[in-house]
Amino acid sequence: MRALVVGIALLVGGVALAQPTKSGDAQRNRSSRANADIQGELNAAVNDFKNARYNVALTAFRVILPRATAPKLRADLLWNIARSLEELGRNRDALDAFERFGAETKSENAAGKITKLAAIVFGSVAVNCGGVALMVRLDGQAGDAKPCPSVFSRVEPGSVLVIGEKDGQESARALAKVIAGQSTEVQVMASVAPQPVVKEESSMLGWALGSAVVVGAGVGLYFLLQEDDPQPVQMIQILVDDEQMGLTTR
Repeated sequence: MRALVVGIALLVGGVALAQPTKSGDAQRNRSSRANADIQGELNAAVNDFKNARYNVALTAFRVILPRATAPKLRADLLWNIARSLEELGRNRDALDAFERFGAETKSENAAGKITKLAAIVFGSVAVNCGGVALMVRLDGQAGDAKPCPSVFSRVEPGSVLVIGEKDGQESARALAKVIAGQSTEVQVMASVAPQPVVKEESSMLGWALGSAVVVGAGVGLYFLLQEDDPQPVQMIQILVDDEQMGLTTR
């Protein structure tokens, strides 16, 4: 009986071990058939691309992509999608697709395409501040302020406000019109508030001249009245002297 039990146990054990092997074979077979189907669809889509049926090829590549699990196949599909968009003249979408290819595959193969398309899709802004030391930034754009002069690349087409800052405070602004594929030059001029000038020497000189005029007038009047009436002369002389000293005599 022990030998039989052992035999049964071995039999059961053999069956149990055989099941994953059969299941694995079936799974590999299904995967192979799926890959064969995908490869057939991919070949047809590539043929459409070669015959300039870019819209048809693009649709096919996008349909295949979610079913592709092999890294190499996914990389090929992402590249073909980007190329189809590029041929259709959809530069912004093509740029996004090439950037997705680079991010997912960690490959530098798309670097040239990305540079080329970015120069077409975006514009740039060259900022000059007339020699004034300012930090400049684009309103609503990501990124820190840069020392002026600076060039901002990959700027969305349209109007953009250029802001100049000094010591962390806004001191100037200018509006730039950005055109795709072109560089726009803009000059930001800081408004410098006039500083009050204190001319102490000039004030002292004016005070001295004013005093001299008053004293001279008093002396002249003294000599003028001395011939007619001596008494009023003394009163006027005192009045002039008192006013010169800041006193009031009435």
